[in-house]
Amino acid sequence: MEMRTVLAVVTSGAIVVACSSFGTSESNVPESSGSDASADSSDVASPADGGGDAADGTTSGPFCSGPPVATAFCASFDEGNPASFDWNGPPDINGKAGLEVIANAPGTPSAPGALRATVEPSATNDCLGRAELSKTISASRPINKVHAEFMTKVDLVSSRFSYVHLTANSASDTGGSWQVGLSHADSVSDYSEIWNPPVGQQVGLGQGPPFSRYLLTGRWTKVAIDMTISPPHFDVSFDDVPVASRDSAVVKELTAQGATLAIGPLIGVCPSNTEVWFDNVRLSVE
Repeated sequence: MEMRTVLAVVTSGAIVVACSSFGTSESNVPESSGSDASADSSDVASPADGGGDAADGTTSGPFCSGPPVATAFCASFDEGNPASFDWNGPPDINGKAGLEVIANAPGTPSAPGALRATVEPSATNDCLGRAELSKTISASRPINKVHAEFMTKVDLVSSRFSYVHLTANSASDTGGSWQVGLSHADSVSDYSEIWNPPVGQQVGLGQGPPFSRYLLTGRWTKVAIDMTISPPHFDVSFDDVPVASRDSAVVKELTAQGATLAIGPLIGVCPSNTEVWFDNVRLSVE
């Protein structure tokens, strides 16, 4: 059952410059087509095979390598304890409610560690702010591309919730921001958009059309989001197969100088014990 939700803007507090566990991968962002064309109709899976084509299993060698880069971030949850990885907030991930780094999770995309985000039932059955991890990076000049990718695995749930928000930020809190969120509900995946203009009221698209592909329950899937700032356009892929390529429906103009990635059961309905796993996270701007 799909449920429409009103999504909130990710707030990340102070901008944090990455200092360790960074990758050096650059964004690989498709250019905007100039129209609201969708990739949903090509290279898509049938409902029978659902989501990813990539096989489960581990990869050899460390996922994160290379020297620190201020405009890129990487975390594979393999660095030991305390699990800080230079994320926003308190230094130990395991000290945050609902979050735990599992050292020997079976089937982890890159052994040995993975992040488990758990939401237990509450009186209101909402997911909001109960198991969230975020990272903010900034650049010294305006950027035009944002790239985020990660591996994820979700439990069976019957209600829609967002598991990632990617936000392009201006240099100041009053300069505006553009957020793309992805949601999951059983055999449905879709997206949302929020635009916070420098002046005026927030504009949001609470739920976009569903993708033709979706996350398979209990199976690791690679998710990638690419945002182009000018003209505002975003692309989404599951296991390197495009599921959406769209011009923004809400953004008019934005001068961006950084980005925030938030993962976990972020907002929506979590009526029962809900587990979402993450591994091999990258965030970069250019």
